[in-house]
Amino acid sequence: MHIIKRGLLTTVFLLLHSVSSAQEASCQLEKLSDWGLNDAGLATPKPDPLDLKTINAQTIAPYFSEQVKFRAAVIRGDFADAQGFWDRLIAVPDTTERMRQLYAMHFAMEGKGLYFLSYAQAWAIAQPSSIAAKTFLGLAYSDAASSARGGDYSNKTPRNSMVLFKQRAAKARDILEPLLARKDVYGWSAHASLLLGYFYQGLDEKAWRSQEELINAAPGYSFSYFWAARYTASIWAKPDGAARRADRLRKLAVSNQLSKNDSLVLDQELNHKMRDPIQSNPQAARPYWTQRNKEATHLFNLLGWLGYERQMENWPEVVRLADLAIAANPLQTYSYAQRAMANKAMTRMETVFKDSLAAAVLGNDAAMSDLVQGHVRGTLGFAPGNFNQMVAYCNMGVRFGLPSAANCMGSAYTEGFAGIKSDDRRAAAWHLLAARGGHSNSQHDTAVLLLKVSKLPEATVVSQYWMREAARQQHVYATQKATKEPDPEIDTQCAAQLAKEAALAKIKQVFKP
Repeated sequence: MHIIKRGLLTTVFLLLHSVSSAQEASCQLEKLSDWGLNDAGLATPKPDPLDLKTINAQTIAPYFSEQVKFRAAVIRGDFADAQGFWDRLIAVPDTTERMRQLYAMHFAMEGKGLYFLSYAQAWAIAQPSSIAAKTFLGLAYSDAASSARGGDYSNKTPRNSMVLFKQRAAKARDILEPLLARKDVYGWSAHASLLLGYFYQGLDEKAWRSQEELINAAPGYSFSYFWAARYTASIWAKPDGAARRADRLRKLAVSNQLSKNDSLVLDQELNHKMRDPIQSNPQAARPYWTQRNKEATHLFNLLGWLGYERQMENWPEVVRLADLAIAANPLQTYSYAQRAMANKAMTRMETVFKDSLAAAVLGNDAAMSDLVQGHVRGTLGFAPGNFNQMVAYCNMGVRFGLPSAANCMGSAYTEGFAGIKSDDRRAAAWHLLAARGGHSNSQHDTAVLLLKVSKLPEATVVSQYWMREAARQQHVYATQKATKEPDPEIDTQCAAQLAKEAALAKIKQVFKP
């Protein structure tokens, strides 16, 4: 009986294999329509003026950094003000401070590239000769590429997602690679935007050259060394290449006269073997971080320790470390967000609102979501159901590039609250913006609303795309609906081949010794 069963499986295996091989040549999956970039005829929304009677300007002023002002200028279409950010950055006399501010802008954009893409395109169209506009557009495409790929290893990323990643990354390269030769902030920004994409595509030598360019541009900025040290791990290079890079970093630290404390942190980052045990044993992390901070008191080490305590939900320790980190850098969004989360978990609500507001203004979307839910549920010291005040805060958040705020505005136009008249088209525009920022509820609502408001022929397939994106994030209703829809990213022939490949993978398990 087993022999017969194995014989049948072998026949099925060979049959499927022959069909799959025959179709492979005609289904390379090299180029796909990027429906995530399609606006389905919806105008990109802009925020209304701030309600300064509700939003106290003095409350947000301490966190209204240069990077926050820049993002707000791009969103409202004030391109002269957006250019001013770059002009002031160029004028900063100290190269270390110049690089620090540039990195702050880049990190504030993480996960927001697709949200900002339409605004960046508008700037590039309005001022086609602006190097600043080109630089920002390239950064938006580069970050949008990372969001298409997701955060998993390449061998676990769906092939269609990898294709979209490569297509967006190619657009970023087309814009930014001509700027790499520049020895100014535009060239630095191009290097910083492209290096992660280079690593993801296996172009690690190109990526490493960009790392060295950034270090040599501002040799006193220690974070560039620490950032580069992450890419000396074996997953980013062959073992001999990883060792060679680590040696190169140490020599750069010596030749550039990096401080003793910074050099200690660099050595700690380069010691990947010491870090390995804490990946599988969380209990080993506290002694590890305690020792690191004892050897080198540094904000970089402090934030690493803070992340561990947050993971373990050691809330009093999170508050203590966040206090130290904020004292070291009052414009560090991560620390405010973690302190707010910890105090909320311990029901110490007196500082949660202020920390959530600070984190939101500085670009933390989870904090913005807490502000929205605080108004709905009556937490953070708000009266429940105070929708007028909630919309005022949401209108603040959308100008800083926060998807949860755009989702809030979309809901206001869907349901017609806070004096806002119900308008499905404007609701769809806000939800599409939030969907591009990764908000799963808005991805689902965009899919639903597009079919109501758009008459364009591609509206159906764009709707299907966003339903599948919501399902990828485990959105309950989207998961139920998306399983009934074909994948709009892959044509019928490719879908059939991928289904056969999945069946082959299951059958191969039977033939394992």
